[in-house]
Parts: sequence; C-alpha cells; structure tokens
Amino acid sequence: MNSANSKDEDILVKAKKDFETIQNRVYGEISLLLKYAKLNAYDILKAKNPSYSEVVESLKKYLEIVELLTPIIKTPQHVIDDLNLVLDHFSELAKGIEEENIEMICEAIAKLDCNIRL
Repeated sequence: MNSANSKDEDILVKAKKDFETIQNRVYGEISLLLKYAKLNAYDILKAKNPSYSEVVESLKKYLEIVELLTPIIKTPQHVIDDLNLVLDHFSELAKGIEEENIEMICEAIAKLDCNIRL
C-alpha cells in the first residue's frame, strides 16, 4: 500500500513539473506572438497561420484544461486569474488585427506587456 501511494505521489510530482513546462511554453509562445504583432503590418498579421483568433481559441481550450486539472495539480488561483487576463488581452489583440484597428492593437499590446510574467 505504501508503494502505491509513493507511485501516485511520483506521478503527481511529474504531472506538476509537466504542467509548469507547458505553462512556460504557452507564455513563451504568447510572448513571441506579441513581439511579432509589434513588428509587422496588418496584412502580415492577418495572414499569420495560425491566425491570432485561432490562437485565442487554443488558449481558451488550454484554460479549460487548466481549470479541470486544478483539483488534482493544485493550480494556484493567481495562475488561473493571470491566464484569464492574458486571454482577455490577447483576444483584444486578435480582434484589433481582424478589424485593422491600430488603437485596439496598441492598447492590447500595452496590456499584454504589463501582464505577461516570464
């Protein structure tokens, strides 16, 4: 019985490490896309594949998974709150790109710059 508990704990420790790795990659990708948005014109941003809007949809799915795993991995609430905030700002960026709205893009970039913690 003790051996089974030890294996469960080992699996949980590995899951937490894997989650942290994925979390770092997600923020790294967001950071790269943010830099890309700062450096390119609308037509280039709109042609990006996957699009910024598609990335938003992927981030929403990722956030759903994080929320489902929270009871198991014990994700701190501030991590979920940070992800929600980044998702909101990234959604604004995607919408600004789709609408070619420079003010919306600049505002979203400024908010993302302030909220991404690497």
